[in-house]
This record gives sequence, structure tokens and C-alpha cells, in this order.
Amino acid sequence: DRWMAEGAIGLYPLNHEASIAAYEKGVQWLSELNDYLVGNFKFLEKFLDQNLADVILSPAQTTYLAWLDFSEYFDEDDDLELFFAKNAAVLVEADKTFVDHANRMLRINLACPRSYLKEGLKRMAKALKDRA
Repeated sequence: DRWMAEGAIGLYPLNHEASIAAYEKGVQWLSELNDYLVGNFKFLEKFLDQNLADVILSPAQTTYLAWLDFSEYFDEDDDLELFFAKNAAVLVEADKTFVDHANRMLRINLACPRSYLKEGLKRMAKALKDRA
């Protein structure tokens, strides 16, 4: 009865315990996560330099999202999401989902295992090279 009453204002037992655990024991995990995300950004930068030099990586403004400018590879009306889905089997989020005037931009979530990031980028690079 008590939890039902408090739950109505958002105090659920698992949420409460998860919050306590995060504050008391989450510092090391957060530090390791941040280090891993920095590693993924560095991996992305190196991969682009070596394989897709004309892609412009915008400086990170969040902890795990990268904005990539593919203007040198696509025309203004090209559908980047469809191209990468069909030709690389990679699902990406393109500019039109977020900003109307950001033509040929993709947002990539780097909060993933580096092996997934590497595989996805390899597929995307191959699809672009095959297109040329």
C-alpha cells in the first residue's frame, strides 16, 4: 500500500535502489565508460583519416554522438539513410531527422562496442568506394 501511494509520485522501489547504487558505486563505472567513449571517438577519427578522408567530423558536443558531414560523397537530395541501409546494411540517422538545414550529415552513436563501430564503418566505407 505504501509503495502504491509513493509510486504515484515516482518513488518506485527499483528506481530508488538504482539511484542509490549509481551515486554510491557508479564513479568507477562512469570513469571507465567515459574512457571507452573517448577511445571510440579516437578510433572514429583515425578510421576517417585512413579510409574516408573527405568526411568531416564535427567536434563532439555530447558524450557519445558524432556528427559526420558526407557532403563530398552525396548530392543535396540523396537519401543517406537509404543508401547505407541498402548498400552497407548499416542503419544510420541522417540530418533530416534532426536539423532541416544540415544536408548530408549523419549522426552516429558511439556508445557501442568498438567491434560494432569498426564493422559498421568498414561497411560504410566499402559502400562508398563501390559507388564511385
